[in-house]
Amino acid sequence: MLPGITAIMRPGHNPGHTTWLLTSGNARMLLWGDIVHLAKVQVPRPDCYLIFDFDGAQARASREQVFDWVANEGITVAGAHLPFPGFATLSRAGQGFEFKPVA
Repeated sequence: MLPGITAIMRPGHNPGHTTWLLTSGNARMLLWGDIVHLAKVQVPRPDCYLIFDFDGAQARASREQVFDWVANEGITVAGAHLPFPGFATLSRAGQGFEFKPVA
């Protein structure tokens, strides 16, 4: 265990898929790996999953939990398959979410 780094199991993409929460003071950033594969579809529709997920239903549940958490808490995210370089936050938009890039 390292101070400021917390591993959180988020299975679905694969059985051991893990997100990593980095904290420093009040700042938090989640490295979320493959929570999404096609952000333009899965951010507004987190219920969608793709054939790349080992367990689609579990991947959907993990994604919905992560999206709710980071949107509610204002946690910055970074990870694979994002439509822009850098970091973002998520906010609710209709039935889904939308990215708010962090400058």
